[in-house]
Amino acid sequence: MKHVKFKRCLAFVITMVMLSLLVTGCKDNTKNAGNDLLSDQQTTKSTQSTQNEEKVNKQTDKATLKVQLIGDFMIEDTTDKISGKTNLGVHVLKKEFEKNNPDINVEFIPMSWDDYTQKTQAMIMANECDVYQVPAIANIASQGMLEPLKPYIEKDKFDTSVYFDGQIEGWMAMGPEDTELQIYGLPFIGDTRFIEYDKKIFDEWKVPYLSESPTPEEIFEAAKKMTGKNPVTGKENYGIYYKGGDVADTVMNLCEAFGGTWGSGVRWKELQYNFDSPEMIKALKFMIELNKYAPPGSISGQGGELWGT
Repeated sequence: MKHVKFKRCLAFVITMVMLSLLVTGCKDNTKNAGNDLLSDQQTTKSTQSTQNEEKVNKQTDKATLKVQLIGDFMIEDTTDKISGKTNLGVHVLKKEFEKNNPDINVEFIPMSWDDYTQKTQAMIMANECDVYQVPAIANIASQGMLEPLKPYIEKDKFDTSVYFDGQIEGWMAMGPEDTELQIYGLPFIGDTRFIEYDKKIFDEWKVPYLSESPTPEEIFEAAKKMTGKNPVTGKENYGIYYKGGDVADTVMNLCEAFGGTWGSGVRWKELQYNFDSPEMIKALKFMIELNKYAPPGSISGQGGELWGT
């Protein structure tokens, strides 16, 4: 394989997987999503095929369950451009669900992250779907657009222990009439942040591997030592790479590592931010210094395209 400047040049990266929630709504199953939404679906399904599917459902007396998804979800399988591996589309979920629920037909409606809060609000108000992915659940619940799920959880005897500790509690919200936090949605994707690093680059620089729970200072020192001309390959080497689009989250993680918090409160009018706290300022300064050992353009998401190859 041809070597390029950023080939194997990043010592370690920080990656984040988003957590999202699914909430249910009530709707008239005869109501279709509009063409404006269909243009945002990133799916190969056409309007005509959807209409044909609805006709079939009526003929077979199947109920249609419309599920809205936000982000990089794809209906069909795709191929990773770097690894060549197949990424399964959500059609596998549709197949499994329909196998277990033969009287229901699932229709996924994917949409991008662009203006997702406003789009989701519009969809809920128009009763366009039955199930929604709602990362901004606190905002939408505060407007009185959602109903608490606890009565339904108790009625169906749904076992919430299937989730990690704190996963449900961390996404509880308050409606306009609530006096305490309520369950308005159930998680369907796990969330974590983790560090990846290339042992070969560490070996080339003769730098010890990171400990099991590395501190920010440990990461900083390793990145600093491995930035420059690689002693083995002779190529330019960068000590760290981070996902530029999530740099605010990284700064928040650093703040927490230094003993700080983002703030407190649940309702918008009650929120108090600690953005000028000593820990937050330390985290910001730390990130600025750490950026010196990352590829140019990292803040805008460039420089790590070939990581893992």
